Amino acid sequence: MTIPYTFAGATTAIPLAQLDANFASPITLGNVAMTLSNTYTSIGNLTLTNVTISSGTINSAITQTYGNANAVVFTNSSNVATTSTSLYFDGTNLGIDTASPQNKLHIFNSSTSYVRFQSTNRTFTIGALSSDYSFVINDVDASAERMRIDASGTPMFNCTTQLIRGGETFRANMGSGLASFYANTVGPTIAIKNATGVSTYQVAFNNSVGEVGTITTGSGSTAYNTSSDYRLKENISPMTGALAKVQALKPVTYTWKSDGVNGEGFIAHELAEVCPQAVTGKKDGTRTEKYEISPAISAELDEDGKVIKEVVEAVMGEREMPEYQGIDTSFLVATLTAAIQEQQALITTLQTQVAALQAKVGA
Repeated sequence: MTIPYTFAGATTAIPLAQLDANFASPITLGNVAMTLSNTYTSIGNLTLTNVTISSGTINSAITQTYGNANAVVFTNSSNVATTSTSLYFDGTNLGIDTASPQNKLHIFNSSTSYVRFQSTNRTFTIGALSSDYSFVINDVDASAERMRIDASGTPMFNCTTQLIRGGETFRANMGSGLASFYANTVGPTIAIKNATGVSTYQVAFNNSVGEVGTITTGSGSTAYNTSSDYRLKENISPMTGALAKVQALKPVTYTWKSDGVNGEGFIAHELAEVCPQAVTGKKDGTRTEKYEISPAISAELDEDGKVIKEVVEAVMGEREMPEYQGIDTSFLVATLTAAIQEQQALITTLQTQVAALQAKVGA
């Protein structure tokens, strides 16, 4: 018996055993109620158009013609195969509300789009706002926004606007305090605000020992504090020889090479000979720095995702860079104070001697 290639008018069951699994041309089953019976499961070149599958499994590629290319087909609440109007898969990328996904997962919405992440105890959403083009992370349970990257690329934590000065490149809100970083020529580089009181800590510096310094503010002042509590010290004794140290200091004037601005102060390695605790680094110090000779090149893939050009790793080199010395002149205060005291003692002694000589002359 000859089986026609088209069964558009079929009204009875067609045993699968009668269908050649290797038709040279596709078979089309039209828009009719039809049952394919028997246990024969290998069918080649078969196109099913608008088919309802009530039971069983079809283990071959099926082309179902719906209105949207790449639309994902699923069974609806009535267990009927239907096409999605918002979910698309092109074989590589999955799109939600976009028929042309550009990435592995591409979500589009003309207003605000959110992705929800939910555990037993906490729920977060991540999305993009259409109003100001910001990317946001929300804590749904706390009804609070936790992070935002605005259209200028500024990351903000626990806040939605730039409030201290504007133009920030980073901003964080810590409840009663704020911290911001800037990259401009007219404002500060860092701005810190603590709203808990007039006199308060702004910055604390810690190492493995504990807190070793702070920056505090008053109603109209700022203090830079180094730890100096007596409980942190031992072998305490009066300073001597301070006047000789001051006489050994070599204050100079100079011009900065970078911009030609005049300056005055000390040369670090010369000051280190007199007051080493005021100087960091060493004379002519260097450090080894890695740098990129040539950048890395990403792999190239063909349309099927196969590598056609391997990754080229970056070529790195090493070079010696100067590590400049620095000074903190606040460490000279004690020496200068002791020198003044020694000098004053000499002055007092001389005054006493002069007074005695004047008394003799007057007699």
